[in-house]
Amino acid sequence: MSLDALDTKSSLTISSDGLRATLRVEPGVDAAICTHEAVAGILRAQEVRLSAITEQAAERLAEKLAAGTTEPVEEVVAEGTPPRHGEDGRFELTVEVAEAEGDESEATADEDAVDHYTRSAFTIVRAGEQIGILHPPIEAIDGVDVRGEVLPARPGRSCSMKFGDGVEVREDHAVIATHAGRLNVVENGVRVQPTLVIEGSVDFSTGNIDFEGEVLVEGGVCDRFEVVAGTQLSVQLLVEAASIRCGGSIQLARGMTGRGKGTLACGGSVRATYLDDVTATIGADLIVAREITNSRVRVGRRVLSPTCTVIGGELIARYGGEIRTLGGEAGASAVLGIGEDPDLDALASLLQDAVPNTIKQLRKLREELTTISPTSGKPLPAHAEQAADLRRRISEWEAKLPRLLETINRVLDSYHLLSKAKLVVQRSICAGATVRIGGLTATFSDEVGGAPSIGLDASRTPVLRSATLDGPVPLANHAKIQRREGAVDPTDLERLAEKIRRERPQAAAA
Repeated sequence: MSLDALDTKSSLTISSDGLRATLRVEPGVDAAICTHEAVAGILRAQEVRLSAITEQAAERLAEKLAAGTTEPVEEVVAEGTPPRHGEDGRFELTVEVAEAEGDESEATADEDAVDHYTRSAFTIVRAGEQIGILHPPIEAIDGVDVRGEVLPARPGRSCSMKFGDGVEVREDHAVIATHAGRLNVVENGVRVQPTLVIEGSVDFSTGNIDFEGEVLVEGGVCDRFEVVAGTQLSVQLLVEAASIRCGGSIQLARGMTGRGKGTLACGGSVRATYLDDVTATIGADLIVAREITNSRVRVGRRVLSPTCTVIGGELIARYGGEIRTLGGEAGASAVLGIGEDPDLDALASLLQDAVPNTIKQLRKLREELTTISPTSGKPLPAHAEQAADLRRRISEWEAKLPRLLETINRVLDSYHLLSKAKLVVQRSICAGATVRIGGLTATFSDEVGGAPSIGLDASRTPVLRSATLDGPVPLANHAKIQRREGAVDPTDLERLAEKIRRERPQAAAA
C-alpha cells in the first residue's frame, strides 16, 4: 500500500540527456511510506534502473517529509553514466621551444633591460633536439542513461599536424629535429628548415643570427649586429660595421663597409663587390669585383680578383693570385704580401728556440753523466743511482729530437709551397705600393705597368716580369728592398735540421 500511496502523490521526471531521474513528492505524504523499496518500485515501473544513489535519495526525501514541509520535495533518485568523449591527438612543443616561439614582448617586462642585439626572431634547433611530443588521441567510452540505453561517445581523432622535412616522430611519441635549422611551426605543420631565410635585413627586428646551416639574408646587415652561419652565407644588400662569421663560403652581393669596426671570418671563400675598411680572415680564396680599400685581409689561398684595385691597408694572400691595380693615385699606399704565413713564421721562430735549447740540455746532461761514470771499477751506489737518473733524463730529451726534425721538415715543405707564390697585376703597380715576398719588403718609388708579375726564382730571389721589360729582372731594380720584420729564412731551418741529424747518432750511441 505504501507504493500506491506514494505513487499517487509523486511524479518522476527524466532529464533531457537521460542521465538523471528526479522524484517529486507532494507535501503531506507520510514519511514512513517513503522507503527505498517504494522509491525503487516507482523507478521500476518507469523502467528506470536503480543506481548507487537511490537508497540515499529515498532517505533524504523521507527526512524532508518528516520535517513537515508545506512545499513539494524532490531528489535525484537515479543517475546514468555520461559518455566520456575521446580527445583528439595533439602536438605540444617542449617548454624551451615554446618559450623561444613565444612573444618576446610578453616575456620581457622590463623593455629597457633587453639586449636588442641578442634578441632573436627565430627559433633555432639542433640536430637530435626534442622539439615537442605527439600526444595520441584518448579513447572514447560510451555512457548509459537511467533506462540502460547506450549513450555513444564521440571518438578522438588523430593529430592533424603534418611533420615535414627535418622532423621525426619516435616510438615514444617524442618529436625530434633530424638536422639543425630554423623551426617552422604553422597551424597544421612542423618542419625544420636547413636554410635560414631572412626576408629583410639583420637589424633590431631579427637580432643577431647564429645558425648552424646556410643563411640567406635578402636585405643587409646593420651596424654592430652579428651573423654566424655554419655552412654558407649570402647577403644581398650592404653589410655595415658588423661581425660576420661562416664555416663555409660567403657571398656579399653588394659588399661590406666596416668603418674600422667590421670583421669577417670565413672558412671557405669570399665573393664580394668591394671591401672597405674591413678586417677579414679567409680560409680559401678571395674574389672581389671592384675594390679592397683600407682593409686588413688575410687569405688562406689566393686572391682571384683580376678586376679589383687594392688601395691602402694590407692584403696577405698565402699563394698569391691576381688583381687589377695595386695602389692608387698620389702615392696612396697599399701592402700586398704573397708567399708568407704569419702562423708558419711563428712556428718556425719557436723551432729556432727549441732546437738549440734541446741540444744544449742534452750535451749538458751527457757531460754530467761522463763526470760521474768511473773509467774502471764498480761505481759507488750513490753514483749508480745518479747515473740512472741522468740516463732517464737524457732519454727524454733525445726523444724530442725526431719530433723536432719531423716538424722542421713539415715547415720546410710549407715554405717550399709558399716559394711558388706569384702575384699578377693586370694593369699596374703604383708608386708607393709595397709587395712582400720571400721574407723581403719591396716598396715601389715609380709606377710599373705592362701587367707586371712578381715571384721567386730558383735561388729564392724576387724577380719582376712585365710586358715593358726584357725578360725577368731582379725586383730590386725597381723597388727598395728591405728584410721583413719577423720573416724566417728557410736556410736557417735547414741548418737546424742538420744539427739534429748530427746529434742523433750520439743519442743512439748512448
